[in-house]
Amino acid sequence: MDFLHVMDLDVIKNLPGMTSRRRAQYLVMPRHPHVSYSIPGLRGTFHRAGKFSLDEMTRSQPVIGALAAADRLLCYDASTGPKSERQDNPVTVGPFSAATVIELLAAAGVRHVRTAGIDGGAAYADEFAHLAGQTRLDAGQPSYDLQFGAIARTIRDYGLDCGPLGTQVPVGSTSGCRLSRSWPHGYWNTRYGSTVRSPSR
Repeated sequence: MDFLHVMDLDVIKNLPGMTSRRRAQYLVMPRHPHVSYSIPGLRGTFHRAGKFSLDEMTRSQPVIGALAAADRLLCYDASTGPKSERQDNPVTVGPFSAATVIELLAAAGVRHVRTAGIDGGAAYADEFAHLAGQTRLDAGQPSYDLQFGAIARTIRDYGLDCGPLGTQVPVGSTSGCRLSRSWPHGYWNTRYGSTVRSPSR
């Protein structure tokens, strides 16, 4: 795998082999990784941007420090990060990271995206059934369908050719109207230690 995107600091702590190139060549994270918390009286585990940035974590988190030293840590400004620190046009972060990854790819200039394993509904595939009681909709969301609205906005805003692997995209159809408006775009694409700005929206 070339790139592994991780939103939550818990994943870094719990997933073995994070510094191995067999896991991924590069780790991609928001500048302020998310940390877990609970709300009394509500079911689930919730996540929000943590107080500490990746810069600060290079000294306290061995995995992050090792990847940064090897020039294998990439970061970006997320909409959940502290307003005082993030740059213009942060990448939108919602309840599911699939939509965030697709927006990151679009912001980096990718125009053709094929996905695998991004499903709707409320159930896990049989291969992941053993995790259903641990991670499935663990923040209390009603359905994975919520991610498709954000993905659709990215497709619209960037003119993205995006859809499931093995399907025809766009779907062949005929309608009585045509979308002619050109949607401007431009997000921050940040690499650890350096920043590249795309044209302002």
